[in-house]
Amino acid sequence: ETAAPNNGKKIFHLALCSRCHRKGKEGYPIGPDLTHVSRRFSPQALLTEILEPSKSIAENYQMTILKLKDGRTLAGQIIPNLDYREPTLQLAENPMNPNKITKIQKADILERSESGTSIMPLGLLNQFSKDEILNLAAWLMGHKF
Repeated sequence: ETAAPNNGKKIFHLALCSRCHRKGKEGYPIGPDLTHVSRRFSPQALLTEILEPSKSIAENYQMTILKLKDGRTLAGQIIPNLDYREPTLQLAENPMNPNKITKIQKADILERSESGTSIMPLGLLNQFSKDEILNLAAWLMGHKF
C-alpha cells in the first residue's frame, strides 16, 4: 500500500507536530524546521527521530535543568536573549505551550545542566496507526515511499 502524503498534513496537526515545527507555511518555528527534512534524513532516519526524539538531539533543543537558590528545580528550553548582559534567563518549561516563558534571575541560579533529553515529548504518535505515521513521514519527505 502506498502512503498518502495528503493525509500526512492532517496528522502533522493532529499529532501536535505543528505546535513546534514548521513545514512550509504550516506550523510554528520553535523546534527544527522540517520544510527540507528530506535533505537531512532518509525516511527511516526521520521515523527514528519522530519515535525516539532523545536519541540524537541538536544542542539548542535539549532540555536544560536549572537548580535555584530557593530549592526549586526547573526544566525547559532556554530562550536566547539578544543581549547576554540581560540579568534574567528566559525558560520555556512546557513545549506544548511555548509562549509561556518563565523569567529567572541569573543570580538565583545555583546550577545549570543539560538533561540529555529532547524537549519533544515522547508518545505523540501513540494514538496513530502505522499507515497514518507513514502518511505523516511521506508528507514531511515530500514524496511517496
